[in-house]
Amino acid sequence: MASESASPRRLIVSLAVVGLAFALRWLASRDDPWLDEIWTWSLVQTRVKTPLDVLLALRHENNHFLNTWWILLLGPHADFVWYRLPAVVLGSLTVLLARMAVARAGKVAVGIVTLLTLPSYLLVHYSSEARGYAYQMVFSLAAYVLLERLLRAFAANAALSRRDRWLFAATCVLGCL
Repeated sequence: MASESASPRRLIVSLAVVGLAFALRWLASRDDPWLDEIWTWSLVQTRVKTPLDVLLALRHENNHFLNTWWILLLGPHADFVWYRLPAVVLGSLTVLLARMAVARAGKVAVGIVTLLTLPSYLLVHYSSEARGYAYQMVFSLAAYVLLERLLRAFAANAALSRRDRWLFAATCVLGCL
């Protein structure tokens, strides 16, 4: 019975944590664009005509594929806060994934990780600008959580979930993009 009541409570706490992380990152995203963001925006406007150009024609260190595709999708006249939306969402989910990564270590570890990741200046900064850092953070942590799950199943001689294997592969590929 206790585990049944703990599940809705855990869901509410997780939603509150993600909500707070989102609010903090959204507020931070309301600032002026950084030079790297303007640089990416300019590259998209001057060198990218099709989504394939992001992969094949735009050879530049400031080209994070997923971020560049998002800027291309929104077009040249969007407010910069909308270019930053994926980073804000993914940065907020990073806090949740960090909690999941340490969940087996107990409630104290989850609390400490929450206190360290939710208001972290670097994590807020990286997840409030239209660059590739938030994508990399969320996909790296997701890959870690999935790898841990796959290794536990492997160690227990349990069947490895086809879904988990595909999700792990996808998070690794997306993290590299």
